[in-house]
Amino acid sequence: MPLFGGADALLAQVGRAFERLGLVACTGLAGTVGAAWALAHFGGSVAELPEKASAEAQVAVPLKDLPVEALRLDSQTLVQLQRLGLQKLHHIDRLPRSELQTRFGDQLLLRLDQLTGAASEILPPVAAPLEFKVEWLFEYPVGNRASLVSATNRLIERLCQGLREREAGVTELTCTLHLEEAPDEQIVVGLCRASADPQHVSELFQVHLERWSMATAVEAITLEATRHARLAYRQRGLFDAHADGTSPELAALVDRLTSELGRDAVVQQASRKEPQPERAFREKPLLDGLVPRRRSPRDEAFTTSRPTHLLPQPEPIAVLTVAPSGRLVQFDWKEQSHRIAQMWGPERVETGWWRSRGVWRDYYRVESTTGLRYWIFQRASDQQWFLHGLFD
Repeated sequence: MPLFGGADALLAQVGRAFERLGLVACTGLAGTVGAAWALAHFGGSVAELPEKASAEAQVAVPLKDLPVEALRLDSQTLVQLQRLGLQKLHHIDRLPRSELQTRFGDQLLLRLDQLTGAASEILPPVAAPLEFKVEWLFEYPVGNRASLVSATNRLIERLCQGLREREAGVTELTCTLHLEEAPDEQIVVGLCRASADPQHVSELFQVHLERWSMATAVEAITLEATRHARLAYRQRGLFDAHADGTSPELAALVDRLTSELGRDAVVQQASRKEPQPERAFREKPLLDGLVPRRRSPRDEAFTTSRPTHLLPQPEPIAVLTVAPSGRLVQFDWKEQSHRIAQMWGPERVETGWWRSRGVWRDYYRVESTTGLRYWIFQRASDQQWFLHGLFD
């Protein structure tokens, strides 16, 4: 405390620091975390306890009139205290500890002890978030693209060097161009896989920079890794296979395609829990992360019963059956007849009752005499047949 000139000077210094940030702060200074928190929240704009006050005095005098909310209790305990008329700390201090424990459990006594210092409380350290940012200030405004390319390449080299030192890689790069006679403009580059390779990052950024219309001169450039992650190190396998589909080569290809075509143009199919086949998947940008290829045996068994090509919408077909068994013999699709050699099913697909237009179908896998396999179904509502998919 003497290093700061005493308690009053320390509180004043903290208050001025918040004022410089444009914030209004209520401060509290005490010998325990619990007491300081109570004073900061309920003791007024600036509150402190006497430096030489004992633990008992701290509760008996400065804190006795504070509300029970100053104990940092859960909402349920606070409601119980209010119902019993225990609204101030001195109301609780009068009661025997054994009765408090029986009625309210261990939390109330723990908070009381932390307030007085009878129980220790350690504040977990808060690590400052990592920030990777570099800047370039031109001696005079620059109006040619070659100078921008040279400056950004140097900035990317410096940024990647800082990332490598922390074993991190950028997944989203934001470049802010500070313009001479116009508002600042930003260029955002996304990466599929964390990278600290300056050549790769620079190639992606230059694609975006080429599309930027240089209407006015640039005074400065700020480059920041707005999203970053730890670099993934992988032990090479015998055949160097990447079963999860996240090979560096694939990630680099996705990055280049996304830079050229746009984020929403490079997508993958991601499954979702939906019984209706045409709604059982969604398109997901590859920059959001590759969907792993590892599947459980149950998933493998399920996918083998699904066609590799699903039609956008089921198409009606005409079927020929044999009475009285009703076995399918032939179906006509796109003005062609297909004789059925084998047939598997049915598999019932039904949506929930909450759907305004429910689905109730019986699906079959059929193989024609020419060896082609199809996925067809019969709609339960009108017994109409449809073709929904094809197997390769």
